Amino acid sequence: MKYEIGDFVSKSVTGVCKIEDIVSLDLTGKKENKLYYLMKSIEDEKGKLYVPCLLYTSDAADDKA
Repeated sequence: MKYEIGDFVSKSVTGVCKIEDIVSLDLTGKKENKLYYLMKSIEDEKGKLYVPCLLYTSDAADDKA
């Protein structure tokens, strides 16, 4: 399953979040940019989450859904 900008998802810790953007980031410092969903919590507008797109686009994630 692939999510798009504007979709809403439910996260166990943060509750419902809206996907605001898909960004390329290098969080490891190894110059290996990866795609992340930028999610903002509906309940806490200041709260931002960066979730790897791989978690939601791999075949394994589809099998668990």
